[in-house]
Amino acid sequence: MNAKNCLILLVLAIIAAISAAVICRIPPPDSLPPPARELYVQWMDGARKYLGLDEKPNTETNVPPAATAPLANETTNVPPAEATKPKPAPPPPAESAQDNSADDALAMTPAQRKKKYEELTKKAEARRLQVLRENLNKSPEGRKALAAVKAFKELGAKVDELKKKYGETDSRVIAKRGDLLKLKDEVRRTNEAYKKWKEKHPGKLVAPEDDEIYRKIISERQLYSK
Repeated sequence: MNAKNCLILLVLAIIAAISAAVICRIPPPDSLPPPARELYVQWMDGARKYLGLDEKPNTETNVPPAATAPLANETTNVPPAEATKPKPAPPPPAESAQDNSADDALAMTPAQRKKKYEELTKKAEARRLQVLRENLNKSPEGRKALAAVKAFKELGAKVDELKKKYGETDSRVIAKRGDLLKLKDEVRRTNEAYKKWKEKHPGKLVAPEDDEIYRKIISERQLYSK
């Protein structure tokens, strides 16, 4: 076999080996001489590049779109700056009115605390009377007793005015005193009737000491007692 035929056979062997290597990705045979191995490597690299076998595999090609989407979480639809921004700490609990009153009492002078104590005493008394009036209005007997007390106070104030103008011995003052005594008896009678009604309906009444507003006023007043 002449040299030309040997070269042809060598080329054919290299092509066959390259084809197998491209498909099977095997290294060149050790039996090939160095020139042939170099030509084998060149042909193999060219074939791989031609077929695109040297490109990195696209691992996302066969992955469903949903699988390649970002993981669902609370920050998916939030801009990056907002997503990474730490949440502000919750505000501290507001101080109660009792705590604020305690601070006020400590900052006051004795005279100021005494004045505040007296103001709260009047406020507590007003609330106590309001609760009692509400109890009176819960029954006809109570409303009559309330009306009798009101009339007695109004007439008593008028008698005092007449005494200042005309003196205690004036006939007009004496006449009004008679009417005042009659109203006093009315107050006593209606109060007795109301007392009997209360004994029969204890569940319908609220003691001032059990009233929430009254209790809060008394509790606040204690802060200014000394």
